[in-house]
Amino acid sequence: MTTKIVIYPHYGGFEISRRCAELMAASGHAAAKELLKDYPVPKAVEWWEEAEPDPWCGFIECSRHDPVLIKAVEALEQKASTDPDRMLAIIEIEGSVYRVCEYDGSEWLETPETIAWVTVDGSEE
Repeated sequence: MTTKIVIYPHYGGFEISRRCAELMAASGHAAAKELLKDYPVPKAVEWWEEAEPDPWCGFIECSRHDPVLIKAVEALEQKASTDPDRMLAIIEIEGSVYRVCEYDGSEWLETPETIAWVTVDGSEE
């Protein structure tokens, strides 16, 4: 069995764009709907005919293997991220056990296969 997981492999932290949240919300994703309530579309200013949608939306409370999140990131590619130069990444792993690790916002995955386990008898596996 393989599992797809979304991470942000750049410094700065995991966030999804407004477009990503909107696509997820259109699929009925409750957390995306809540996120959009917190960040309404900015109103147009007088000298501008239409407000340019802010690409930023924020951190979404859902699992990184959420099928709606995966589908939205696959569909939007670089537009799923708040920074088009720093895309969200979809990592595919064997199995269903993982941990998202982070340092200064840059993320990576650990799986049972990538961890050097130490056993009580002192050997490493």
